[in-house]
Amino acid sequence: MLEELYRIGKLLLQSKGINVEQFIDKAKLSKTKKVICITLKLSNEKIEYYGIEIEDYSDDWAIRYLYRPGTSNGSDITPSSIITDPKKTFENKILRWITDNKNEDNFLENIYNIFSEIKENIINDIIEKYKSLKEEEKKNTLLTIKFKKDNEDKYLNDFQIFQQILEESSRKRYHNLKSMGESKGVGICYLCGENKEVYGFVLPSFGFSFSTADKKGFVGGFSQENRWKEIPICRDCAMILETGKKFSDQNLSFKFYNSNYYLIPSIILSEKESEILKKFLDRVNENKGKEYHNGLVADEDYLSDYVSRMDSNVLKLIFMFYAKKGGGKYIEILKVVENVLPSQFNRILKTQHKVQSKYNEDFVKKIFGKNSEGEFVKFNFQNFKKNEFDTNYNNWYIRFGQHFFGSNKEFLGYVSKILSNQYIDKQYILSFFVKTIKEKFRNNNDYEFKIRVTESLMIYEFLIELDLIGGENMENNENMIKIGNIEIEKFIEEREKAFPNIQAKASFLVGALVNYLLWIQRDQRKLDFGDEPFRSRLYGLNLDEKKLKKIFKEAVEKLNEYKKYTTLENDAANYLFDAGEGWTLSKDEISYYFSLGLVMGSVYLKEKIER
Repeated sequence: MLEELYRIGKLLLQSKGINVEQFIDKAKLSKTKKVICITLKLSNEKIEYYGIEIEDYSDDWAIRYLYRPGTSNGSDITPSSIITDPKKTFENKILRWITDNKNEDNFLENIYNIFSEIKENIINDIIEKYKSLKEEEKKNTLLTIKFKKDNEDKYLNDFQIFQQILEESSRKRYHNLKSMGESKGVGICYLCGENKEVYGFVLPSFGFSFSTADKKGFVGGFSQENRWKEIPICRDCAMILETGKKFSDQNLSFKFYNSNYYLIPSIILSEKESEILKKFLDRVNENKGKEYHNGLVADEDYLSDYVSRMDSNVLKLIFMFYAKKGGGKYIEILKVVENVLPSQFNRILKTQHKVQSKYNEDFVKKIFGKNSEGEFVKFNFQNFKKNEFDTNYNNWYIRFGQHFFGSNKEFLGYVSKILSNQYIDKQYILSFFVKTIKEKFRNNNDYEFKIRVTESLMIYEFLIELDLIGGENMENNENMIKIGNIEIEKFIEEREKAFPNIQAKASFLVGALVNYLLWIQRDQRKLDFGDEPFRSRLYGLNLDEKKLKKIFKEAVEKLNEYKKYTTLENDAANYLFDAGEGWTLSKDEISYYFSLGLVMGSVYLKEKIER
């Protein structure tokens, strides 16, 4: 991962060279809309307080402010800071910086004198201007110093002293932290392989670590001053690595539900490595500022489309999922998925559409009622906001997965296996499906029960189509008895791989039969969902072979009492007979296939109404 960021940084610096822009942090200002400027007037080497001005923020003008965050307890690297509280930000960040650096230059000392003399006036003016902003404009507002000279606006970047302090302070942080002292020595640089002076705080200096460097236990087996021995990085490589990291922050970092991720290109050994990487980065720059849906793979997203057409022999991708910690000061790495082939993007896209096409509006009407509209994914997301709808509609297998995996670790494990084309054990995935489905069933929440069962089946089909379900053996279906009901026969045939043996189909058919019985009880007794007497005989969906067969027997007896008959009785009986004794299906599998029948049996609705 570090090597890939290093390559990106090296290529960027080859074309642009090192300049002060490499040291600022644009990514932290991505949500900034307004800048509040403490404006000073310069005339004949005299400095006067001019007032407080508000201006719009633009990423193109970020260089003006030389913003780079410092420590939470101290000032930032320059007198530009994001406002938390107007008064505190001025006193603890801006004024403190000027105070700490006033001896560096007469110019800074003069600014200090002005600020000290009229401190309260400046604070009151800042507060007044801040209050005038709309609520949505106040978020991430930047406070900085601005100058007027000969009727021209001048900013921090227009003065050598601010640039110099920014560069020196940024480089110093590679090896020096106020709370921990020095961490440097002579050794082999991890990135360039040369024997030279190397530093120990390079990664935490720009937030690329598991925690802040001054926390005890940050380095296993090393004291803080000896951290350079763990990942030794020289000064030149540190600058290159930081450049690659910042480019990734601004262009290759995307939101992902409760976390974020970097999408980093990894070039496979090739004589044209620089050329391939340059094309990739040029593509990113061409679409800079273009909205990217917060998912992983979607048709209209420029990066997904471009990557899916790249040669898997020369390019692989790294997904690094992370969470921001310490108010965004550093990141916690949650999951790294390496060696993702571009061709996998294309497979995921096509498979999403293939599975989704089966769950059309006709299906939705049969399962959720004739007044329901839209194919299932759209029907399911009908209450989402516009941006949430776009995100989840294009990546429904991810959104659905969130409903079944209890922890972020399990959820990211599921996503990473899909991206890296790794097998997912059938029993493992079904255990999560069944746990959620049982919960909805016990709560008598019919709508959510149907939703989750349908979502689970779509995910299951999706994984099967991608050949990711391991340990599954298909039976020969040539001599298998045909199901009497055409709709149910068609439903199962379209999902043949999801029903690999006669035991799975038998469980499904018993579930469909019980679905019919529950409908009869609601219809004749005028009951609501969840109030059907037979529901209490389903063992809370904790089923095995013995319980399933008992449910079948009791369901048939109950239908006879109601003088109702359905071809599903014969179908289920025949499949149960052929399945024999001593089933190989696990309890979760039996419970799952029964639940599928309990919901999908509604495709039998037409026959129910006719009879």
